[in-house]
Formats: sequence, structure tokens, C-alpha cells
Amino acid sequence: MAKDVADIGLSVMIWLCGAQCRRVEVLQYQTFGSTRLVLAIPEKSPVRSLVDLNGLRVATEFPGICQRFFADTGVDVTQIEVSGTCKAAPQLGVAGAIVDLTSPWVMLEINKLRVV
Repeated sequence: MAKDVADIGLSVMIWLCGAQCRRVEVLQYQTFGSTRLVLAIPEKSPVRSLVDLNGLRVATEFPGICQRFFADTGVDVTQIEVSGTCKAAPQLGVAGAIVDLTSPWVMLEINKLRVV
């Protein structure tokens, strides 16, 4: 849909918000669980608030949403676009924080992350 190759599709609303689509018409909205988009950091990180993120690298699969969020909050981060294993980025040393979808919360616990 983002590249104008389909007229209709089933998609995740959070993806549509970050995509650079010229026109999107929602025909039917369905919910499938309790997924949330979160900003998370390693459990042992000294970060306690958004301003503590200044200068950090943030991994995300949602670059449009992430860029707008940090621009709106005035927090200066380096955004790293990843695909697939975003929650592992802090453990791998790729980033100090993530912006990602999570459900259930156990996925944050397994990756030793906490929500800011």
C-alpha cells in the first residue's frame, strides 16, 4: 500500500500511521489482542525519563512514528532502523533503547527490558 502497488489490504494501524501513504481509507477496524507500542530500555539502564535518552541510539521498526515522537518531545537520539529482532538490539549493543510493539509483556521481561 505504501508503494501504490495494492488497492486494498489488511494492515496494522500502527504501520499505517508511520507509512508515507498518500491516501488511506479504513474500511473496517478490528482489534486482535492487546499489543502496545512502547519505548523500552534495558532493566539496568540509568535512564529514568525521556531527557535521559539524549544522545542514545534507539532501534525501531517504525521510523516515521519514532522520528515524529522524538522531534515533538525535543529529545535528540540517533534512530537505527531494524527489522525483526528489535527487542534484542540493546543486548546486542546495537542501541540503548527501542521503540517497538509488544504483547505480551513477557517479551520485554525475556529481553530484560523495561518501559520508560
